[in-house]
Amino acid sequence: MLSFAALLLIGVPLTASQSSFQCGDGNFSFVPVENGRECPCSTNSFLEFVNLGCPIPASPEQDNETIFLGGILDLEDFDWPVDIFRVTVDLYNEGFFLDNNGSPINNRALTYSLGNSKCDETETIRAYWNLRRENGDVPPEGVVGTRCSGPSQALANLLGVEGIPQISASATSGRLSDNERYPEFSRVVGPQNEHGEALAMKALLRSFGWNEISILTTDTSYSRDWETNLRKVWSGLHQDDTGSWTGVVSYSDTFRLSPEGLGVDLDSIQQVFENFPTNSVRVIVLFAHSADALRIIETAAQLKFQQDTIWIGSDLNDLRTWTLSSPSPAWIGLTPYRNHNENAMAFKDRLDDFHLSQGLQPWPRLPLYSAETVDSIVLLAHAIDLARDQPGGGDVTATLRGIVYENGVSGRIEFTINGDRKDPLYSVISMGNDGEWNEVGVASTTSATANLQMNKICWGIFGCALTEAPADTYPEPRIRLPAWAIAVLVVVCLALSALAFKYWRSTQSKKRLKNELGRLQKSIVGMRAAKMTYIPNIILEDNNRRLSIESRASPRVSSLLLSASLQSSGTDDGQVQWCWEETKGFLDKHDQSQMFGDPSDGWIMYDDYYNNILETAYKTQNGKGTVSLAPLDYVVDLEAMTQTKRSTGFVRNVMRWQEPPKKENSIISGTDLESTDGSQSLEFPMELHGEPQMVLVEGDVVQVSKQRDDGWAFGTKLFHAEEEIVREFVKVASASGDAEKGIESDVCADTGWFPLDWATRPPTADDLGGLQKNVSDTGELEAPSHWDPVKNPLIVQRHNLDTKSPEYQQVESAFLSTLKSRKLKIHGIERIQNMGMWQSYVVKRQTICYREAELDRPQAIQRLERCWLWHGTNKEVYEKIIQQGFNRSFCGKNATLWGKGVYFARDAEYSSRDVYSIPDSKGTKYVMACRVMVGEYCVGKTNAITPDVRCSRTHSLYDSTVDRMTNPGIYVTYHDAQAYPEYIIRFKFLD
Repeated sequence: MLSFAALLLIGVPLTASQSSFQCGDGNFSFVPVENGRECPCSTNSFLEFVNLGCPIPASPEQDNETIFLGGILDLEDFDWPVDIFRVTVDLYNEGFFLDNNGSPINNRALTYSLGNSKCDETETIRAYWNLRRENGDVPPEGVVGTRCSGPSQALANLLGVEGIPQISASATSGRLSDNERYPEFSRVVGPQNEHGEALAMKALLRSFGWNEISILTTDTSYSRDWETNLRKVWSGLHQDDTGSWTGVVSYSDTFRLSPEGLGVDLDSIQQVFENFPTNSVRVIVLFAHSADALRIIETAAQLKFQQDTIWIGSDLNDLRTWTLSSPSPAWIGLTPYRNHNENAMAFKDRLDDFHLSQGLQPWPRLPLYSAETVDSIVLLAHAIDLARDQPGGGDVTATLRGIVYENGVSGRIEFTINGDRKDPLYSVISMGNDGEWNEVGVASTTSATANLQMNKICWGIFGCALTEAPADTYPEPRIRLPAWAIAVLVVVCLALSALAFKYWRSTQSKKRLKNELGRLQKSIVGMRAAKMTYIPNIILEDNNRRLSIESRASPRVSSLLLSASLQSSGTDDGQVQWCWEETKGFLDKHDQSQMFGDPSDGWIMYDDYYNNILETAYKTQNGKGTVSLAPLDYVVDLEAMTQTKRSTGFVRNVMRWQEPPKKENSIISGTDLESTDGSQSLEFPMELHGEPQMVLVEGDVVQVSKQRDDGWAFGTKLFHAEEEIVREFVKVASASGDAEKGIESDVCADTGWFPLDWATRPPTADDLGGLQKNVSDTGELEAPSHWDPVKNPLIVQRHNLDTKSPEYQQVESAFLSTLKSRKLKIHGIERIQNMGMWQSYVVKRQTICYREAELDRPQAIQRLERCWLWHGTNKEVYEKIIQQGFNRSFCGKNATLWGKGVYFARDAEYSSRDVYSIPDSKGTKYVMACRVMVGEYCVGKTNAITPDVRCSRTHSLYDSTVDRMTNPGIYVTYHDAQAYPEYIIRFKFLD
């Protein structure tokens, strides 16, 4: 016997009888069947009830003052529908949504109940029936759902029998356009057929002038339908606005799904790529759900499959970004239309307010199909409302399909006679070189080409912002000229002129660079360059702690820790490389760079991660015992020098190679430092414990702001040679305090104490090359024009402002404007002139501006810098701040709610509170007026030591964090050079 879901999916009609009776539990009204058998009376027997041929229960009367909607959504794989439904219904009842005349459309209160479809036909029907049962057998007046097309068809069959309207935000199957089969079904997305999204895909492909494509699909109905529909609109002769052309699908293949339900099968991916005819067609249209598509293209990159492939996709999810170390691919495709008008922005703001009220971080953008879900709820409720007001009650589905809605969160909405969205739009997105998705245009079903911004599209190895797309096919091999002819042409026509021009350009370039570096070196006071890697001693003095850190660190950081610890213990005899022996005949599967020594010997190098694991075990176990290479299925015997695969018992030989010891170390730690005469160790001064120590990597450029007679200096980093490595080192070392001695460890990436002469030297032109790229205008490094003359750039100057001066009045006005009319007396305002700190701030500002290449410098500064932020402090701490800057060891202890950094407030009223601006013995309070380079920011997290990752491809972070994204009241910085204390205000409250 067919299951109930199967009956609904194939459209078996279900009829109701007039002679119903009530079951004992009161939940359903069932009737006897014609053969005299009685239908079951059970709350869990609906499937059995229908299979026996029993009619659908009768529906009780509806409350005319409210509207009851059901939501049958995929809550198994997505959690956002719950928040979207809740916020949308609340806003609907509030009168937030307006009709085309600007009037609220909430004539009746809206209520709802949700069910979990799990994107499965049987679960969808069960969810609907549970929803009815939980609401006293009251059926919803309309249903929003489901996400997937198959369950939507099953639900549409059932609701068609009951006469209940259904609207979907994401089901795109062309089968759902059948109005006779699914009379109550409508949707706010276009169909996936030859009348809908397939036309938009055709327009996208033709925008690039392509005629020939290949198609790869996964073994799903979604992908098969896509291929069928695209072939209908693509293949054959065409005459349109792009001219006369013939569309060709030159090759197609299918990826199998894993039998364990784990997505696309890895072996199948490899098989498809092995069979693919390379160097024939460059453009591959890939139809797969987003998770499977990402896995397929990542595997293609790992296998180095046709690296100039251009991938085209559908329903792309821009939250899935490129995470591999290999370059991001050329990947372009369609996604539901991203509406950016005021309706969408207003809804997003209210959604953000809801998340913040719940203590949650706002979403970076609306999830895929969430805007369509909002519009589905609003339009279905509006249609029910309008139909009720018609004489005798109108047809809700007919009313819904007659609506033209201009204020949709997903854009303008109009329906076809079959209930599909009319003339749908699709956003075109492209993966950038940073692995993040960029919106590059719009495609429609009514235009022969898409409207694209070619300068925003990246093409993988071809680069970005090309004026023309790469060709869809590879050119035929050209007839080559004889070698002697090429040689004559090159020598006669180009050689002399090219060499002369190259020499002239090189000379001019070197001269210009030398002048620029000279100006830079003279402009910045107290610069030093790291001549080696310096790791604070506190990390290395406890072996257990160091090994714990190594286990959480990347291979590069682990390597630095291992090298430093071996050197400090006198056991570092040079670089070590571990290798395993490959089976003869399989060497051609490895890149030349992976081979060690003579390739014919068959030795393959372990990567840095496993090389460090093996060497650490070798040292700590004295070359004995075994070590597991988890998560790989291998174990290495350190005495026998063999590697065994656990699952098969297969054994290979391994080798440990060690280079001769170097004469000089390139890494030092605190334990390596000795005084000049060699008589004593130069340990970190006891009186400085608790203050930050700075990690240095060879090539870092530092500006010294304070120097002690014992050889230790305090400075701020102006240029990172390897910022990612240093920041990771600080992150994994953040918990490594010396609890037994009661000493607090503070290891920093950007500022702190370091051994001046041991770790650094005066910078050379090569050292300043990286810094010079960021500091394009050395004029900004000069003292501001309103400062008094700088007598000594290494000494802080303080200038009391005249109360009648415009400068005093400007600071006073800015301070008082956000104090909420509190009565106070200002005792004085001082200007702080710290030349070294000012230059550190300018360099940081120019570095952040240099990163925002799409803005010119004035625009970047205006958007990314805040000139009047406030920081409450006390007399003892502000004396330290004007000497050393906003060091987190004494500026970031009052709050950690939005991250462990230095806090600045938009309003002086906040910073002047006693908890931040602590009165001295005379009741005088201190607040600093600061200039802060906030850069790009995100909502902070409690106790986080860095902002979130801004770009997963480059591992770059946001510059700062805030309390909320809309009009932030609190800014938190994590780099001391991001802020400059311009003025200190001394005052007393009189109230």
